[in-house]
Amino acid sequence: MDIPALYVVLVFIRSVSTDPNVSLVQQSTTFHFSNDASKQKLSNEFRRQFGVTRARLSSLIGLEAALTVATIFIDMQVDFFLPHPRLTRNRLQLATNVNALATIARRNGSHVIWVKQVFATDLHDAPLDVKRGGHRIVIEDTDGAKLLSEIEVGPSDSTLIKKRYSAFFGTNLDSILDGLACKRIVVAGVNTHACVRATVIDAYQRDYDVLLAQDCIDSHDEQHHSISMRYMDGKLGVAMTNNQLDTEFRKET
Repeated sequence: MDIPALYVVLVFIRSVSTDPNVSLVQQSTTFHFSNDASKQKLSNEFRRQFGVTRARLSSLIGLEAALTVATIFIDMQVDFFLPHPRLTRNRLQLATNVNALATIARRNGSHVIWVKQVFATDLHDAPLDVKRGGHRIVIEDTDGAKLLSEIEVGPSDSTLIKKRYSAFFGTNLDSILDGLACKRIVVAGVNTHACVRATVIDAYQRDYDVLLAQDCIDSHDEQHHSISMRYMDGKLGVAMTNNQLDTEFRKET
């Protein structure tokens, strides 16, 4: 990127706010993370024009601290709840907590990503145990593959499709997080011992700081849930309540 291009970006970011009491970091955070569609469009257009990711742009102008957190919700889908008494019983409270966290994340400039596991009708893309058992769950274009009806998806949120436990395996999640300049991720969803744990392990292997949204993580098996949370908390990540995460997000903005 040449100097004139960088100059134009800096001038544009400074023009976001005319209030002399608003700092450059505050202006830039507003610019990059506002839910306002026109600002998001302009942000995307500038990155496209100058061929620079958010990570590179933030590095060039010293804003890395303002662009660091993504919030990832895993498998909040109908088929992962209906067959299981425990998740069915906890569904409403879990969905309420998930929606609350998503609102907290958006308010604090964290990009929200809804990860869904979806298989083809013939299961050719499913794991071996699903194929061998003929388990027809989360099949594309079925109600079972949809997010729970209680889940409130925002217009600025992203959706990512995966085929295995980990949200990183065989997806472009790494590229998405790199483009968002993420240093930390919040992980939530189901099931604790399977897709949540696999995603957290892969994030740890990639040197992300992981925050475990303990109010928003659950499993159909209570014992596996407890053991997995005990294993992950303090080793692979740090468990926090929604209120604690709200406080943590505020430190980033």
